[in-house]
Amino acid sequence: MANNVVQDRLGDLFVREGLITKEQLQEALKEAQQSKTRLGFALVKMGFVAENQLTRALAKQFRVPAVDLDKVKVEEKILKLVPEEVAMKHRVLPLRKVGRTLTVAMANPTDMGAIDNLKFITRYEIEPVIVGEYTLQKHLEDYYGLGEMKMQEMLGDLLDEEVEVLEDREEDISVAALEAEVDKAPVVKFINGLLTDAVLKGVSDIHIEPYEQEVRIRYRID
Repeated sequence: MANNVVQDRLGDLFVREGLITKEQLQEALKEAQQSKTRLGFALVKMGFVAENQLTRALAKQFRVPAVDLDKVKVEEKILKLVPEEVAMKHRVLPLRKVGRTLTVAMANPTDMGAIDNLKFITRYEIEPVIVGEYTLQKHLEDYYGLGEMKMQEMLGDLLDEEVEVLEDREEDISVAALEAEVDKAPVVKFINGLLTDAVLKGVSDIHIEPYEQEVRIRYRID
């Protein structure tokens, strides 16, 4: 109920700012309710407003700085401060650490439950900055999941892998050693990552389409 009230207030803000019409607001509220997403996500998805306009309006409303994630490179040691499952659950991306303060990008900087959980897990004070939900999703996939950056990296590993030809000889190899070697193979890492990402997103079908110069992967979510 409280979440609906917040969304209604934000919707009124967007109308006052001239970003959308009242009719578009009602359509987006209906879409957000049906798809169980936030109002801002629905507005961008339906093409009613540009994400950067939406982010500026939210930053003004919440009095929280906005951030352009396309201009930020997150270090590996910073990413490790927030486990993948926590980042995906709360839709947060750690950006930088200064002293005992960790700055995180959030689509909803008023989510005190997420902020309190991050404080408990990281043992740092949390400074939220706001980012568009579409952009946040893309970067979460790139840094944690199987986004475009990681996909290209793993495909590159597959193409660069050299095939080693061994002599035909019998050799005693333990099952544990064999499993360890298999897990190191780029193709195994790629498939494991693909399946893990699909499970997290509730994917029902995975379509892999090889072309001469590229490989296209499509998900189906029922």
